[in-house]
Amino acid sequence: MNADHSEFVEGPDGWIPVALSVDLPEAGVMRAVIAGAQPLDLVVWRSRSGQVSAFDNRCPHRGMRLSFGFVRGERLSCIYHGWQYGEDGGCRHIPAHPDMTPPTSICANTYACQDHDGVVWVSKGADNSDDLPNFGGQGLRSLSVERGETVLRKLLAETHLPVSLTSDMQMAEAAIATQTRTSLVLEARSDAKNLRLMVHFQKITPDRTMLHVQTSPELPAELRISLSRWAERFRWSAENLGTMINSWDATSQETHP
Repeated sequence: MNADHSEFVEGPDGWIPVALSVDLPEAGVMRAVIAGAQPLDLVVWRSRSGQVSAFDNRCPHRGMRLSFGFVRGERLSCIYHGWQYGEDGGCRHIPAHPDMTPPTSICANTYACQDHDGVVWVSKGADNSDDLPNFGGQGLRSLSVERGETVLRKLLAETHLPVSLTSDMQMAEAAIATQTRTSLVLEARSDAKNLRLMVHFQKITPDRTMLHVQTSPELPAELRISLSRWAERFRWSAENLGTMINSWDATSQETHP
């Protein structure tokens, strides 16, 4: 299969993948960084009811990182002085003044945030859920790679994926079936087997990228384990370009994922 003939589809304007949904459970809090002319340092959190939100990672009170905080019901609480913020960023409670209604001027800077198709997305611009992709993937793993997105896309276009459940770990050439501004879908075939891998790119710096990887939901557990190992191997290969490594097939060697 030739990746040069893959279809390129423009991606959603403004939406950035920041996590797999399974990695942000109810009452979960995490930090997310997005590269840009003015990089964003965000706190992304999920309330007890399951709603996801994204704020600037800075408490309006004393500047503590809100990603060190914790969730109380439908509010995010700063770990420093316990100030609590609602999903709209507004301050809801100040423990030192429990009877006071916080002024509306005390508000964290917010961003549009959606849990969609197994991925948590943040947008710098308008909140338009219709622009989000629908690949139907199941979360596999997220991993940080010390390599820029352009190089990673090229390596993924040249990669092979495990398609066998047997110990010899049969590999098949992968091709890019769909590619957007933020994501790509790899397809690999071997005999009667079909495999789809969704990779979403979160730029951290020009030379560091978070990859959020999903698989077809119907894959057996054994093959998902093999793909998770492949992802770790891909990371190592991308960070050590030109280094000879053992392939899945012990009888041959290669210098790329």
